[in-house]
Amino acid sequence: MTTTTTAIILAAGRGSRLDPGGNQTSFSKPLIRVAGRTLLGRTIDNCRAAGMKRIIVVTGYNSELVSAEARRLSRGDVETVYNADWQRSNGLSLYACRSRVTENFTLMMSDHIFDAGILRKMVSRTLPEGSVALGVDYKVESVFDIDDATKVNIIDGRIVAISKTLTEYNAIDCGVFHCSPAIFEALEIAMGDRGDCSLSQGMAVLGARGRFQPFDIGGAWWQDVDTPDMMMQAAHLLESMAEPTYAQAAFAS
Repeated sequence: MTTTTTAIILAAGRGSRLDPGGNQTSFSKPLIRVAGRTLLGRTIDNCRAAGMKRIIVVTGYNSELVSAEARRLSRGDVETVYNADWQRSNGLSLYACRSRVTENFTLMMSDHIFDAGILRKMVSRTLPEGSVALGVDYKVESVFDIDDATKVNIIDGRIVAISKTLTEYNAIDCGVFHCSPAIFEALEIAMGDRGDCSLSQGMAVLGARGRFQPFDIGGAWWQDVDTPDMMMQAAHLLESMAEPTYAQAAFAS
């Protein structure tokens, strides 16, 4: 069995809902500190805890800040890819890695905190050829800010729809994936003549082939960090996990 040891972290977006305003050149969402550590740093640590040996960070907005943090955090295992189209949909950030990755890989967002056990368990399971597995939370009623969450509809063990605007759904996207390189072709199809697509639109192409499957996170925890309220919720979660008892937004200089 081939072991997955490559991770991609998307860290290209602006994160405007957390931008404090003023001097935007000093702001970077992946470098926001929650409970004393940067979001990017936490995600990299989770990758290492799951056995990832190569970690690719996709940069975009204020890329110099994110690249500098990636270098600071690297143990010879972190590299960066710049997405010049970062202002467009997030599918282009993953697509920017297509020439760098030819094997199965894990994928996550820099603005999600999550139980490291999710990633460890996910990569311990064999990924069918040409497929993507997505960590999903069936505890829909406990999700913070459900309106902002990405919804997932699962039928007969396959993801058949994914979108923030779904009205029929039975799980929530946790932002942690185990991917085969087939996702790059799927993104290209989803782009079409527009040259643009979201990550969810690319995943939907694989879903139409029956190649998009859920991974139940069970009782594990996670939290998206898109707004000040979400950031406070993330801090509360980390506090309950014996993390430091404060939340602080701090921006790299």
